[in-house]
Amino acid sequence: MKNDGITVEAKITSKSMKKIAEMAVAMIEQKVKIPPAKEVKKGYSLNELEDLYNIKALTLARHIRDGLLKASKPGKSYVVLKEDFETYLKQNRNE
Repeated sequence: MKNDGITVEAKITSKSMKKIAEMAVAMIEQKVKIPPAKEVKKGYSLNELEDLYNIKALTLARHIRDGLLKASKPGKSYVVLKEDFETYLKQNRNE
């Protein structure tokens, strides 16, 4: 292998390949457990909530501005977490 005028020679023997294979088998046999990833919280756009719950997106936007519905605005559009929308529904059930 050549790299900027430097020549490097590598020899892989059957003994080293056997050692690598043994290490791989040992790792597999250990059954290393990888912890599950944290659950990603699902966020909804106002249009998605309008389609799902038949509540106008403009009404939801007004409720966000009035502080009745918690949301974030990572770009140009609001995103409402499922948990926050469920809280909003419970609080406004009787209205």
